[in-house]
Amino acid sequence: MKICRVSNSYPHENNPGSGLTPYYLSKCIYHPTLYITKAIEVEKKKVPKHVVLKEISYRDEATPQALRDELHSDEKSHIGRRILRLLKVIKTFRSVTFFLKSIPALAAFRPEIVACHQNLTVFHGVFAKYCLGSKFILHIHNNSEIEVIRNLWLLRWLVQRADLIFCLSEIMSKELKKIIPSIAGKIRHTSTGMNPRLFKNVGLKRKDQLIAIGSFKWTKGYKYLLDAVARVFRRYPEYSLVIVGDGNERESITRQIQNLEISNKVELKGIVSRQDVMKLLNESRLFVMSSIHEGLAKVLLEALSCGTPAVITTGCYADNLVQGRGLLVETRNSQALAKAIIKLIDDKEFWQRCSMEASNVRKEYNWENVAQRVYHDYSELLHNGR
Repeated sequence: MKICRVSNSYPHENNPGSGLTPYYLSKCIYHPTLYITKAIEVEKKKVPKHVVLKEISYRDEATPQALRDELHSDEKSHIGRRILRLLKVIKTFRSVTFFLKSIPALAAFRPEIVACHQNLTVFHGVFAKYCLGSKFILHIHNNSEIEVIRNLWLLRWLVQRADLIFCLSEIMSKELKKIIPSIAGKIRHTSTGMNPRLFKNVGLKRKDQLIAIGSFKWTKGYKYLLDAVARVFRRYPEYSLVIVGDGNERESITRQIQNLEISNKVELKGIVSRQDVMKLLNESRLFVMSSIHEGLAKVLLEALSCGTPAVITTGCYADNLVQGRGLLVETRNSQALAKAIIKLIDDKEFWQRCSMEASNVRKEYNWENVAQRVYHDYSELLHNGR
């Protein structure tokens, strides 16, 4: 089996959590693999021996906030439809540039399977399917990508060309089936994974500390988290919040922290090593994820594996995972978020039960097990054509 995996991200020192799903699938499926990704001039995670990394230089600027809002909105105004047409041009140009520069490496490798991660890589899959005879597999990582598919007809048409489509949660699978009923038989449900050798409960003393981890972008819902913890701090002044990550929303996050007068209670850690993430999770009382859009986030699995109960939103699409291991609240609701955090701080017996149950995710969600399930579906597609 020859696999070409396409993703615009690869784990690197400035963002060690970026692109972990395609990286670990490449690492744990032991077949010749071409990994096509965006070129970044920083030190990257070690490339496995059976993987060839092909880096493509192309311009990939962030989509302006107004365009993002329209793209993910359920209701479109007249102006919104114009914005979406412009967005189609912008996003298509970016993805086509990446694709065109990838063609020589893709054609020379002649993969049996092209596994595309993120919507912007679907051109690779369609080209390989019709020009190279490859199987086109699409991996969808979060609900935000499904919203884009819902709103862009060209993307819907391209997605229908896929031979298999992997979604990270049952809820995401159901949403995609509603948008494109004809592809229901192609959809598979598979989770993300985590490294159980690194992320585990090492018995550190828990501090009066909350922790959030993720890029500083609007989909993480940090403004709701900060409003929530400001309420929590009024009741529990001894508590603090650590946020690990960075990104283009850092300025607005810093400004909100100042406006809420909680600067002495919130620490922005920036990017830290995976080892440091494990230590921080083990030291913290609660992990909080306030996302508006998410897939099955790897960091949630990592937090639970460290025995750290979680408070998450419905936008995380991990309802079943958090049952018995924390609390679930509706998205964009600071009051509900604060109430859930306070519940887990107040009820020490409930916290203990959640912590003990949380550690059990290490058994099912390690990367080797996840990769073997994906490999089984890859093999069935090649051998049986389905």
